[in-house]
Amino acid sequence: MFGIVIGPSGQNQPGVRYAPIEGATVEARGTKGTFNTTSDSIGGFQFNSVPPGDYTLTVSKPGYGAFVKQVTIKAAGV
Repeated sequence: MFGIVIGPSGQNQPGVRYAPIEGATVEARGTKGTFNTTSDSIGGFQFNSVPPGDYTLTVSKPGYGAFVKQVTIKAAGV
């Protein structure tokens, strides 16, 4: 599972509303375990070897509101 963390850019420029967030904590918690990672300099994050199942994905960083979403990881080829 992978993704990009973005948030308000803080810039007052037309068309620039969101920017990558570096250093956000990303947690996937489900019945098959809890997995944690941190977003990189371009907001990217990746979990390796997360078993298929339902997870609660939580993204947080001081100064930003937490983002929580239910996600389902499916087996490859399904």
